[in-house]
Amino acid sequence: VSKSNGGTFASAVTFGAGLSSTTGTFSGEITVPSIKLSSNIIKASDGGTAITLDTSDNVTLAGTANNIGTVTAGTIASSVKLVGARNENLIVKRASTSTVDIDADFLTLHDASNYCVVLSSINLTCTISSTGANGRDVSENSGNEKASDWYHFWVIYNGSTTACFATLERTEATVRGNLPSGYTYLKYVGSGYQDGSSDLRDFLQYGNKAVIDRVLQINDAEWSGMRTEDISAAIPDGCHSVLLHTVVSDENMSEFRATFQFYTAASGGLLIGDVGSTHNTGNLDGVWIVDTIEIYPVINQTLYVGASGSAGDTMILYVAGYNLNVV
Repeated sequence: VSKSNGGTFASAVTFGAGLSSTTGTFSGEITVPSIKLSSNIIKASDGGTAITLDTSDNVTLAGTANNIGTVTAGTIASSVKLVGARNENLIVKRASTSTVDIDADFLTLHDASNYCVVLSSINLTCTISSTGANGRDVSENSGNEKASDWYHFWVIYNGSTTACFATLERTEATVRGNLPSGYTYLKYVGSGYQDGSSDLRDFLQYGNKAVIDRVLQINDAEWSGMRTEDISAAIPDGCHSVLLHTVVSDENMSEFRATFQFYTAASGGLLIGDVGSTHNTGNLDGVWIVDTIEIYPVINQTLYVGASGSAGDTMILYVAGYNLNVV
């Protein structure tokens, strides 16, 4: 089959072996066993260079789009591999009152277009008393670090260097706009609470689950009824569940009736957990019942708690940990 320069094939054409070059516009499917490009360049429709092939069979792209993202200028060696998410063995913990250790075997970060990169052997230290990469976001608080608030920790990447970043902001789109210069990939990995003296509260997080230096939330005698408990100083925003330690004690010689109930709403809603015990006879002076319960779901860093306590009973509740959606 032959066609003059500038012509158009209206239907599919199969070329035989030995074709050295051709020009023109092809609107149908073309199968070519081999093409020899005298200039070693494939041009884009606007005439610019799109792909260059060198004598070592390397292919260099000049910023062209494809179905796995935007490929910037560079060289493809032998193959292009799709990137899948991989997150393994994440550990985030307080190292000191102003530093946090972040370790993982693998983490998957993404940029604003949701293109991913998988990083390995992450071993970082975030110093909240410093600013910039491996420190906190200076745009949020230019002075000392914030007291009585949460800092959220991110792993960030600029194409060559892996670092970490601490922010008061939890919304990813806002954090992305304040990243240190050149960093475009990020992943949220955990949070830590600064107390009133700007010291990090102790915590240890494995994967999604964290335990903390427990926070006393309720300590009441002879309490019955419903109450709404703000636990935003104990757990960060975005938690799926909360770990609670409960203590009910009795000072009544003849009756012990003390229970906690947990609901999805202040008006009651769904019962999602209860702990405690009831005994009505016998000498029970000085009895303590200690329990641990994980409550799911947690709504807006709030507990909706009901209780039944009798005369002489004491109701104590601690927040001891939480479950995030990180990996």
